[in-house]
Amino acid sequence: ALTIYGDLAQCLVPLVANAGLLLNAGTPHWRRNLFWMLIAMSCTLWMIGQFEWTYYEIYLHRQVPDVDPLDVAFFLRGIPIMAALTLRPHLKRGGLHLRFGYLDFTLLLSWWLFLYVFIVLPWLYAVPSPAEYNYNYILLHNIENLIIVFGFGYLWLRSAGAWRVVYAHLFGASTMYMLSSLTINVALEFNRYYTGSLYDIPLVSSFLWFALAGYIAYQKRDALDAPSG
Repeated sequence: ALTIYGDLAQCLVPLVANAGLLLNAGTPHWRRNLFWMLIAMSCTLWMIGQFEWTYYEIYLHRQVPDVDPLDVAFFLRGIPIMAALTLRPHLKRGGLHLRFGYLDFTLLLSWWLFLYVFIVLPWLYAVPSPAEYNYNYILLHNIENLIIVFGFGYLWLRSAGAWRVVYAHLFGASTMYMLSSLTINVALEFNRYYTGSLYDIPLVSSFLWFALAGYIAYQKRDALDAPSG
């Protein structure tokens, strides 16, 4: 019962997060819209990875394999958020000097995919080793999460007014996700984690916090210093 509840809850909370985030995607300001859409894309990628866990645990009644090619979905969820960070939607058009477009996003995606292929995949195909695969995957995933947390922290400290409040909540949600992910990985190493355990509560809460951040931004939409571009 805990497994069913835990898997289904973790499939639903990204949808709740997206509902809050995408409230802000209908403004006349393209950078602000894209910012929220990219964060929502991140939640969607995480949900795709969670569907696999649900398929294994509820439908097949089996544990997810220790070495799994579809782990890449959980890894890729960080790339849209890092792309969103570069947009800095709190800045006026004249204060933004970093160009962002399809090419920039493609280069960012290619760079992180290269790191994943170079550092993680050899232990999946070339020299299969669950221990080395998990170590390198978790290391790269933690670095990715740390960059996201530092990015939102930087935007929080460099902004003011309503945007400062919004960034503070996004920083909090990202930090909670990072710490919960780290805790779950440690628990998995010691065979203490199971779906529906107390370890899932901070993880689920981080997605609800993303939803809250989106809702707060929507409530403060008139007070946000929207860019003119």
